[in-house]
Amino acid sequence: MSPKRADALAVNHTGEILCRTLDILHVALAELAGAGVVVTGDRRQAALCERIGLEVIFIHN
Repeated sequence: MSPKRADALAVNHTGEILCRTLDILHVALAELAGAGVVVTGDRRQAALCERIGLEVIFIHN
């Protein structure tokens, strides 16, 4: 994973959706791995995925 990509995600999206460090790292790694879909129960992580064009399957508790 490029630290620059994770940094760019943090700079561009943290202020708006309040994503946390692990959210950013998970999303950056999913993007790097070429994931087309991310399954998550975390609203902030889902919002970050959607903003960068990853499809999200949201699991409700």
